[in-house]
Amino acid sequence: SSVFTSCGTNDVKHTENTVSKKIDYLPVKDGVLHGAGEEGISQGVVGILNIEDYNELRNKMNSVNEELEEDIISDERFFNEEMLIFVFDKVRGTGGYTFEVEEITENNEVLQVKVISKTSW
Repeated sequence: SSVFTSCGTNDVKHTENTVSKKIDYLPVKDGVLHGAGEEGISQGVVGILNIEDYNELRNKMNSVNEELEEDIISDERFFNEEMLIFVFDKVRGTGGYTFEVEEITENNEVLQVKVISKTSW
């Protein structure tokens, strides 16, 4: 499974020794990659800051799977104020697994993505 999210900064919350910013985000699309790892995409989070990196990742996803129905982003100006975050689950042998992004925060210029895994059975 993968989730594509658009992000922009917003609320700031103070913790003991650091300042943590809660990032507003908009889930853009979710889906399933069926390539059993052939895409060469590892489990984890990928931040995309420009159209070239987006196209490279999109080509990897499309190399084995049906092509994305539509471009999420077709205009490079999107990245002037936004970024895309892709979250990829580990390769699994069966279906029935999903996850959702619960929260995205920035702490000392590092994005932290909190994900909740779910099963449909």
